[in-house]
Amino acid sequence: MPRYNIYKIQPEKISSLRKKLESVGLVLKTEKMIGDYRAEFYFSDEPDSVEIWWVKLYKDLIDIEDENLPKNQFYFGVLIMSKAKNYYAISLGKSHFYLRDFCDSDFGLNLAERIVDQNNLRMKTSRLFGGRKNKNITTYQDGSPIEYDSGESFQYVKAKTIDKKMWGNVVSFGASVLFQIDLKPTKLNVFLDAIEKKMSEPSLFALPKVDEVKDEKLIQNLDEKLVEAILSHSIETLTDEVSVYGVDFVFSDNNQYAFYMKGNKPREKELNYGDLNIHRLIEFIKENKIDLKRDINNIKVRITNEQSRPRSEPLKNTLDFVDDEGHCLMNGRWYRFNQSYITYLQNEVDKINIAIHDYEFLPKDLDEAKFNRDKESEGFLCFDKDFTFKKKYRIEKMDLYKDGTLYFVKMGTPQKLGYVIDQSLNTVRILQNHEDYIEINGEKVRPKNICLWLILERKNTIQKISELKSLILLMKLVEWRKTVISADFNPIINIGYKQV
Repeated sequence: MPRYNIYKIQPEKISSLRKKLESVGLVLKTEKMIGDYRAEFYFSDEPDSVEIWWVKLYKDLIDIEDENLPKNQFYFGVLIMSKAKNYYAISLGKSHFYLRDFCDSDFGLNLAERIVDQNNLRMKTSRLFGGRKNKNITTYQDGSPIEYDSGESFQYVKAKTIDKKMWGNVVSFGASVLFQIDLKPTKLNVFLDAIEKKMSEPSLFALPKVDEVKDEKLIQNLDEKLVEAILSHSIETLTDEVSVYGVDFVFSDNNQYAFYMKGNKPREKELNYGDLNIHRLIEFIKENKIDLKRDINNIKVRITNEQSRPRSEPLKNTLDFVDDEGHCLMNGRWYRFNQSYITYLQNEVDKINIAIHDYEFLPKDLDEAKFNRDKESEGFLCFDKDFTFKKKYRIEKMDLYKDGTLYFVKMGTPQKLGYVIDQSLNTVRILQNHEDYIEINGEKVRPKNICLWLILERKNTIQKISELKSLILLMKLVEWRKTVISADFNPIINIGYKQV
């Protein structure tokens, strides 16, 4: 059965795409009309030879000389179909690496909302924001409905369609759409017209996803935020274990990487296996005296892998970043969380029980240590240092305990409260996986409640948690609630205020 991996190309980028295809060794072989579509077929006449690292490593055991080491060759191609201002590209071989930067990234999931059977999901890949997991790949049995969790944004869907004869039985949707249909290339014009017609119709349902930012001024402002995050080491890692190119999954464990500036040749000696961590990036910036604010879009990453020809990507393609105003960076592009996503997040966080809401403002000079000590007069037990289970499992600073509740206290602005969430989750996981109880003053206690005591530094009070203007904090709180409940504890929040 023929397979067609179809991308929709942004009209303003078609010229740049043609230049890119030529720069990576693709040659325009034919140009003809298929119906009322102009068809351009690009093909790799002479693909690069790619070194096979394991052959080089084991050459003495293979008994082969350096000059005779075998190399891999990978042919690939692209078919561009255009009509008026509609441009489509069919990916062949490994050309998906080059199409991603030029495509309409919303195309695949937007089409999924119009032709997918909601009750027959086969597989999904989603980004999870605000928690410890940043990507989730899930497979389903036949007949499974589309469901999603809080903080989840879909990247990829594989599902049955509403019309097997028209679209095929099972279709994969990402930035591109992969069809398996009994269709000859000379009939693609009719099929693309059918896609255009379907895209003009209302969606059948809505997937939780993000929308691409197109405003150039906003993109520039977001790039500046990204630069600040890099220089302050706020981004921990630069590569995902799994990336999605259109509908293709690419695993990074066998990749080698090198940083270089656009217009320069990457230095092969800088190639290294493993993650592109923030420390390597900062070293590269300092060694080359790079003005990151000016050149954030000029830093490139060279990627080599024995399974494909070497390729380069913009640094931003390897970064993940979320700000507090509903924007995130994925695959080098800026996106905004749609309102339905934010509303869902707010509804979830407001399900957390607020046990104490003290509207009186605490003194400006009060610190956490004094706050905790003052609570001892109210019957709380204060822990001012790390707490240890049987001299084996260590918890970072459980602040207070009273009547079966563990309290974790933090003062600050919403943007600075994330640490206390992680701190409490460390305790929850140890209790869940290693211990049924903790020992307090010689007594074995099984906690019932996990409480975050948040002392907000702000000028006015709030009525609900969802009023906090930090999307990242709301995401983390939603994951915290889910984790605490799954560990069989009751999640609670206390809210107080401190003068600023």
